[in-house]
Amino acid sequence: MRTPLDPKVKAKRQRILKRVPQHVTVRWKPGTAEVKGYRCQVTIAKLRSNGPWRQTASEAFADAQEKLANGEAMPKRVVTIGAAHEAMVDELRDIVRPGTIRFYEQQASGVFRYIDQNLELQAITPTVLQRLVSLARQGGYSPRTVLHYRVWLNRLIRWSAKRQRRWFRGENPIEDVEWPTAEDPPADYFYEEELRAILDRIRAEDPEAYDVVLFMAYTNLRVSEVARLHESQFDMRGGFFTVRRKRGIKRKAIVAEVRAAVERLLERAGPNDGFLVERAPRKNRTDEEQRAAFVKNIFKRWAIKLGDRRFHAHALRHTAGTAVIRHGSSTLEAQRMLGHASSKTTERYVHLVEEDERRMAAQLRYLPGGSEGEAKHG
Repeated sequence: MRTPLDPKVKAKRQRILKRVPQHVTVRWKPGTAEVKGYRCQVTIAKLRSNGPWRQTASEAFADAQEKLANGEAMPKRVVTIGAAHEAMVDELRDIVRPGTIRFYEQQASGVFRYIDQNLELQAITPTVLQRLVSLARQGGYSPRTVLHYRVWLNRLIRWSAKRQRRWFRGENPIEDVEWPTAEDPPADYFYEEELRAILDRIRAEDPEAYDVVLFMAYTNLRVSEVARLHESQFDMRGGFFTVRRKRGIKRKAIVAEVRAAVERLLERAGPNDGFLVERAPRKNRTDEEQRAAFVKNIFKRWAIKLGDRRFHAHALRHTAGTAVIRHGSSTLEAQRMLGHASSKTTERYVHLVEEDERRMAAQLRYLPGGSEGEAKHG
């Protein structure tokens, strides 16, 4: 969820926009009213055309006047795959999350190992992409990594083919390529006695980390949700707190088992500007991302100490979902508890319980021929 814009910043942006000429759009520095650039945007014959980014509004307005005078609605230009990537990232930077931009840049870097970034965008064919898949697999990259390349390429081609650009024309070649398949890895989760032993060790060696892990184990929150928690969202007298999710604000109970840990976390929230967890300094990261990094670092540090790669924040959600279903709760109840948008996501936890049933059924020795039967009857 994007952080709401401060009302004062919003008002200042509106005042600036009133002075911007017609056919000129503004690019803002994220979270501020500082202008990063201007560019023209004109529509002729229902086709929109954007100009290059300029330092001043007057330069962008001059571009608009030139386009209108020439009747240029859709400039015909040869665009390379590298240039298209830079233009897409430039446009999306203020629209999508920073993590999404970093994902696109990582995938572009991977694709450019095998496809020349100076290749014309229109020259991307199924043959070129199939060669990319073959070379990446020969290079030792996993099917999941290659499928990430597919996500970025598909977004780039669809963005470039939009009506206001038409840098790519024709059918999307992505669909005509034989991509590898990657099965979802088995979910990491713990049996309750396993997690209990881990919590006991963390409490003995790192009490502050224990408070964070215990809180997340009982509230089933995602890392991003914990990073956004502020002391103002807690009502200790009422025994609940609120958490912002994609579909709105959710009210969560503070159960007795975690109440003391919450009180300690709130006591330490002052130096963190009132947020429940502190920040782990990271360059080019928002405050929320730095707080999320702090939480992740706790789990990374303890995964190393425990020698157990399963110990990560999301494993606590799998553990909680599996446990409540084992204890007789319905899938719908587990879905509500975990905040899943779809029951299909929650069904992954049911599969874990079914594995338990198969494991226990395999221990029954009603018929000869099992391990015990073989021992007795030879």
